[in-house]
Amino acid sequence: MKQKKILRIISTLKNTIGGTARIAIDQSNELVKRGFNIDVLTLDRKHYHKSEKFFFNLINLETNKNKNIFSITFFIWVIKNWKKYDLFLIDGIWEFSTIIARIFFRKKYFVFLHGQIDPYFSLEFFKKIKKKIYWYFIEKKNLINSKFVILSGNTEKKMFNNTFVDTNNIPYKTINYGITNFKFVNLKKTKKRINKKYQNILDKKYLLFIGRIHPKKGCDVLIKSLDKLDVPDDYYIIFAGFLSNNNSYENYILNLIKKSRYANRILCLPFQDRDNKFALIKFSKCTVLPSRGENFGISVVETLMMSRVAILTDKVGIHQIIKKDNSGIITKCNSYSLSKSLEFFFKMSYKNKIRLEKNAKNCYQTKFSINTTINDLEKIILKYFNYS
Repeated sequence: MKQKKILRIISTLKNTIGGTARIAIDQSNELVKRGFNIDVLTLDRKHYHKSEKFFFNLINLETNKNKNIFSITFFIWVIKNWKKYDLFLIDGIWEFSTIIARIFFRKKYFVFLHGQIDPYFSLEFFKKIKKKIYWYFIEKKNLINSKFVILSGNTEKKMFNNTFVDTNNIPYKTINYGITNFKFVNLKKTKKRINKKYQNILDKKYLLFIGRIHPKKGCDVLIKSLDKLDVPDDYYIIFAGFLSNNNSYENYILNLIKKSRYANRILCLPFQDRDNKFALIKFSKCTVLPSRGENFGISVVETLMMSRVAILTDKVGIHQIIKKDNSGIITKCNSYSLSKSLEFFFKMSYKNKIRLEKNAKNCYQTKFSINTTINDLEKIILKYFNYS
């Protein structure tokens, strides 16, 4: 019998978009390992870090930098090639790909929402109005015509049923997200490289924020919380994720840091490749995600994987699992609450920190390993092929 072919469509696999690209890569690699024939189509140019491993067939159209702009190259490629595939996986909404899916792939496509109807995105009045209009006339129809929308667990399911747009009559399935376990190729070499570049930082005690410098992530909350407490003299604070593209929020954060009482102990690093990112997490004392809204919270799961303590707000989708497993510290998304949580961490005994770190690793292995996701996703795909 002819092997079924699956095409996954995502605007970019660059790590600067955060967890969406990581989830797409990990899921696709694991599906290939299980015998699925996967092609992944992007608008990217062929520039990925050498540490990235793609087991699927990667098709880069090398077209528009702006993912929301109509791409004639993408449109022509789909016209020529879509009949080669039996199923389509679309990552994200509010993009041209879901319009294409409704036109060509009717009832043969799944759409991963990746938290993109989070109520957080409705806080700006004019953006909310634009999204509601686009949803009413275009996007909802795109999703109704899908086979299923894929949600990333109970938090997104609740969000899906109670958000700023009408989701009635959109078919959906829920899977539990997980990520592939990361293994260092040469940790000593990576550590030496980072220490040489950044003032031997891995040999010091430090708190770590790692991810996009974006208003949603709450970096300003973290800086303001630090100024409310006495950070131990031997602790540094690292913000890793600056793009240095004259972004207004990045500039705002840099100005806050300059005014901070701990300015001389705060290091601002650019976006990191996978080796560097996991080394920074591994040698940290804890990571902090002061997010105002987070569907999943991939940096928290990466922290658990590295057996480190995560401090996260109750706006992060997985916070209830973390709380139940006693594998991190949950706080409110304001500077006062976060300062109290940081103070609690600094005063925590060595024994209790070790216990938290062990719980963190166990939580990753039991709740967030890649098998968690792929088992669920594989069942959905196989059921589709059996009944299509």
